[in-house]
Amino acid sequence: EMKLTSLQKLWILSKLRHKKTEDRSRTTSKEFSSNTLIKSDHCEKNNLKSIRLRSEEPVTQMCVYRVWFGEKFYIGSTVNIERRIKFLLYAINGCFKGKRVGKNSQTNIMNHLIDNPSITEGIIDILEFTNSEHDLVFLEGKWIKEYFKNGICLNERIQTTRKIDGVLVRNGF
Repeated sequence: EMKLTSLQKLWILSKLRHKKTEDRSRTTSKEFSSNTLIKSDHCEKNNLKSIRLRSEEPVTQMCVYRVWFGEKFYIGSTVNIERRIKFLLYAINGCFKGKRVGKNSQTNIMNHLIDNPSITEGIIDILEFTNSEHDLVFLEGKWIKEYFKNGICLNERIQTTRKIDGVLVRNGF
C-alpha cells in the first residue's frame, strides 16, 4: 500500500484540480507498432501503462532517444534501450509513489501526466546512435539544447552527466 505524506497528498490533489480538461494526446495504439513494450505494474496514481519504441527495428547500439508523452517529450541517452525503458517506468511511477518528487525531469513528466490523464503510453524515437559513451553525453546535451526552450521539452536542464569508468563526465552546456 502506498503511503504519502500530507504535503504530497495536497500537492497531488492541487495538480489534479488544475488539470486541463482537453485531451492533448494524439497517440493511439493503432498508430504505432513496436518490438519493445514494457508494462508498469505499479501505476496506481497515473495512467502511464507502458513505454515502447515507435520503430520495429531492434536497437542494439548506444543511442540518444526522445520519448513522447502526448505532445511533449523527454530526451535521454542509454547504452541499453530495453533497460532504460524499464528504468523510466520505475522512475516516473516512483514520483507517483512519493519518491523523487522535486525539481527534476521525472517530476516534470509526472506533472504533465497528471495534467493529461488520457496519456497512457510513451513512444520512443531514436534520435542518434553512437559507439562511444563519451560521445553519448555530448550528443544528448546537443539534442536537449536544440529543443530545451520550445515549450514541449520536459527535461529539467540542458547539462547532462554520465559516470564512465568511475569518472563523472559532463556535456559542458
